[in-house]
Amino acid sequence: MKSFLKLAFGILMVGVLALLLGWGIYGLGKLYLMVIGKHAVLPQPEQAKVTGVEKQVLKLDKFDIYYVQLGIFSQKENAEVFAEKLQQQGVRAVVLKGGTFRIATGYFGQWAPASAYSALPKGVKPVVKSQTVNGLTFRVASAEAEDVKTILVNYAEILKGAGKTFDSVDQDKLRNLESFLEKTKQLHAETTDPVQRLQKRAPGSKPQLAALDKQGEQLEKDLRQFASSKNGENYALVQQSLLQLLNCYGEYLAVLQNKGGQA
Repeated sequence: MKSFLKLAFGILMVGVLALLLGWGIYGLGKLYLMVIGKHAVLPQPEQAKVTGVEKQVLKLDKFDIYYVQLGIFSQKENAEVFAEKLQQQGVRAVVLKGGTFRIATGYFGQWAPASAYSALPKGVKPVVKSQTVNGLTFRVASAEAEDVKTILVNYAEILKGAGKTFDSVDQDKLRNLESFLEKTKQLHAETTDPVQRLQKRAPGSKPQLAALDKQGEQLEKDLRQFASSKNGENYALVQQSLLQLLNCYGEYLAVLQNKGGQA
């Protein structure tokens, strides 16, 4: 009987010791996890999501340009055929894209001088039109904001500056052509690096960026030729380049609005 009681007591003591040991291990483990949890820096999915969609609001000033409209079409192919016919007759026509496809020539800063444009083939009725580049407010990814802003502001300055320089079809009344050429050269040069960076970050707008930068380069080339020669043919090339630059600029704005949303 005594041996049985000793055995039972021994089993009880082993159980108590096992229980105490288990509680001790559990307590130490909990303390360890609390210490680690307080000091560990773990990524928070909610924070990462907010950072990924962070936007910066950019604003563009409104400005107007004037041109001579020679036709308007609902189908792009028909517009391009008509523009080609005009080109063959010596008219530097450009297809301006938008809700419709407008055939345009000339680029002017004021309404009245534009209405004096008369170097058109018979049967083509010129209509003076204005096009407004709206003062857009839109959102772009913060990582891209500075480059986008540089490109938009610089090319808007070129287009607005052209309106003040080419405000007459009379070549003798051009205002500050040389200074405009230097300004265009500088502003275009400043866009080269931002364009290249954005083409890597935002592949969706790569074609529009490439076209915009290429047209800026072409305008600079045409301006140099005209400034050195004051030739009527080169004057027409400059007018054409300006309209094409406006086209590229508008297409890039459309991409940004679709991508970032208008604020």
